[in-house]
Amino acid sequence: MNKLLIAAISAALFTSPILADETWTGFHLGVHVGTSELSAGPLDDSGTMYGIQAGYNHDFGQFVLGGEIDFSTAEYTILGATGDIDSIRVKLRGGYDLGRAMVYGIIGAGSFDDGTTSETGSTLGLGVSYKATGNIIVSGEYLRDSIDVTGVDVDIDSLSLRAAYKF
Repeated sequence: MNKLLIAAISAALFTSPILADETWTGFHLGVHVGTSELSAGPLDDSGTMYGIQAGYNHDFGQFVLGGEIDFSTAEYTILGATGDIDSIRVKLRGGYDLGRAMVYGIIGAGSFDDGTTSETGSTLGLGVSYKATGNIIVSGEYLRDSIDVTGVDVDIDSLSLRAAYKF
């Protein structure tokens, strides 16, 4: 009987971090890295993108609604000039709760700064998140930012791998 009790207590202690908190509700803080492609008319370039994000989700059962702010930076070379573009995005995220996974859509706005000019634009995207544990979330996210820079349409497509800690 004691061996059975010890085995049951051990199983509860060792699996509780994995099974704890199956809801998506809560604040999260994380990092992301990926690739992005900037297109401005006939000009385009790809660059590595990285940054941080913070947000809050609320799980309504099958539907999850949340908000997030992220900061990213990427380096591009256009017409021989290399420079960084920093972005700050505010995103509204709506998703479908699949248990340990969630698929979601994004709509938002962002500020994009290349060091000399700062413009605002819109953000649309899709993502999928997976709860590796009750508190560690791994995600893949595609974003399309659209910006008008002095009459020129600029699009930035990015694909990122994200990791976050949910509080």
